Amino acid sequence: MRCLERLAPLSLNIIFLFVFTVGVANASTQIKLKGEVVLDKKDILIKDIAVVKSDNKRFQKFLNQIFVKTFPENSYEEKIYPEDIKDALKKNYIDISNIYISGNYTVVKRKLEIINQLKIENDVRDYLKKYRNIEILSISVPKVNIKGTGLKKEILERSRTNTHIYMTYKIFKDGNLIKRLTIPVAYKKISYVVFSKTDIRKGEYITKDKVYIKKYTGNTRYLYTDIKELLGKKAKINIKENTPIKEFMVIPDFLVQRGSNVKIIYNRGIIHIELIGRALENGQLNQIIKVKNISSGKVIPCRVIGRNQVLFIGGSL
Repeated sequence: MRCLERLAPLSLNIIFLFVFTVGVANASTQIKLKGEVVLDKKDILIKDIAVVKSDNKRFQKFLNQIFVKTFPENSYEEKIYPEDIKDALKKNYIDISNIYISGNYTVVKRKLEIINQLKIENDVRDYLKKYRNIEILSISVPKVNIKGTGLKKEILERSRTNTHIYMTYKIFKDGNLIKRLTIPVAYKKISYVVFSKTDIRKGEYITKDKVYIKKYTGNTRYLYTDIKELLGKKAKINIKENTPIKEFMVIPDFLVQRGSNVKIIYNRGIIHIELIGRALENGQLNQIIKVKNISSGKVIPCRVIGRNQVLFIGGSL
């Protein structure tokens, strides 16, 4: 009884194999070798070097994945002949009598790495992307054209001035240095400074809606790079739209003048105290200045919150 149970699945396998074989035998199968292909891998499959067509799509898919041979490591070119295909098919127990192979041979070329002037320039540009505050003017690359496999590169920054970055570009072949190049890069520094968004008249306060940050490649001396530094100041002259704002164009608006009496406000929970003090420094809005408490004689830190008004922020009164 057990013998019969074992024979049942075996019989099914034989029937399946018979049906598949008959289907393949009756199917029209063609393998047409390509003229030339370029590969960057070691294992060569039928689909890499030939076009397979068959009425049996499952069989066609199977043929495409069959391994033919290994690309020799030190070879740049290899020829695959119909006999190589036949040998590969036989190793996979395929009857080749009903398979038509056309083409004399396929030339398989290894995909070579190429390092030339354009490649080096692009590599240097990619390397310098980490510097967001520079604009590249030119990259001087000497003539070079190296082809092969196992090529590696190394980029080093050798030195830097206010106008140039000097790069070293090394090329290795199988771990051995074969070329060393010096690449000068001319650049200019990019800064971001405050520009006027609209016309600002003399005497007007500088507010957020009147200014913005913009890229600038000129001399940044006396220019503002932070909008916060300008807020609360007044225009000393008329400032035209889209103008980089320089220090001489604005004047501070001190809500508290040095030597003037100010109201000191003390807030701690439910406790609210107001005192009279004397400002020891000029102060703009939100600026922290030193104030002398007239009643105690102590010098205390306060934040300017209004015209001749300060908020006590620490220590004791």
